[in-house]
Amino acid sequence: MRKDFMVVDRPYLHIEQLMLIFGYENRKAFLRAVRSKTLPIPTYRVSNQIVADREVVRRFFAWRRREGIMELNTTISRVLRANERAAEKKKRAYDATRLRSSP
Repeated sequence: MRKDFMVVDRPYLHIEQLMLIFGYENRKAFLRAVRSKTLPIPTYRVSNQIVADREVVRRFFAWRRREGIMELNTTISRVLRANERAAEKKKRAYDATRLRSSP
């Protein structure tokens, strides 16, 4: 059977795909991360190739996205509260100046 007919959507990603996804340009550095278990997802071997489950990778990035959104919301809330306090302080200073200058 010809290879082009054997294309299968595998449930896992190969090392080259994982290197791109996680930003590794150096294969040795990636393999070192796998061996030392510092890669943020579990990997395993299929036919002597290092792979990771597609669903695990998808869920990892979904989790990171939620984490980032929560952090962004916290930051936005903090900035808005700071702006409100600054506006209130400015208003009080303006009011105090008007009271001093009124007859």
